[in-house]
Amino acid sequence: MSWSVSGELLHESLDFGAMKEAALVQNPECADQFDAVSYAVKDLINSAAIGAWGKRFNVAMSGHSNPNHEPRDGWANDAVTISISQK
Repeated sequence: MSWSVSGELLHESLDFGAMKEAALVQNPECADQFDAVSYAVKDLINSAAIGAWGKRFNVAMSGHSNPNHEPRDGWANDAVTISISQK
């Protein structure tokens, strides 16, 4: 199952609740990916490598997961993509 979401995050809050709803995360494997990607986005933004405290960021996250995170013939393998840009 594939999922995708984009939106704006404020450095002060970094709330992913609405983004998770919008991503239509519908199975445990997608939820695993969404949570892991959210932590990675938080770490990148908090590192100040993309911008300082108080900035706004455009964030796009997507992924594809198979049952039990196992490759399946005829399906794409598990993958995630993150894009973060300072506004």
